[in-house]
Amino acid sequence: STIVDISGPAPKILREGAISAERVGEVLGVSAESLR
Repeated sequence: STIVDISGPAPKILREGAISAERVGEVLGVSAESLR
């Protein structure tokens, strides 16, 4: 499971699972690098 923390000013991936950082970034409209 991918866990994304959206409680702060910018989303962060806490644990990457089946959904990649790239895909999460596409959905949220941010770069994958900013999620890490």
